[in-house]
Amino acid sequence: MFITTVRYKIMSPVQAKQKQHERYEAVAVQVLRGRAGYKPAVKSRFSKSASSKFSHTIAFA
Repeated sequence: MFITTVRYKIMSPVQAKQKQHERYEAVAVQVLRGRAGYKPAVKSRFSKSASSKFSHTIAFA
């Protein structure tokens, strides 16, 4: 039987908020670089929804 101890650093609310902002900024940079965020699914050409009937284009006027 193994007993593991996890030590958490106790932070002030200001430090916790700063750490939260740092994590958010790191994710935001990854999204901007295209390494994180929404990526559309790649469908198999044999998929029923891969037919041209389902391919819609969005045009902005």
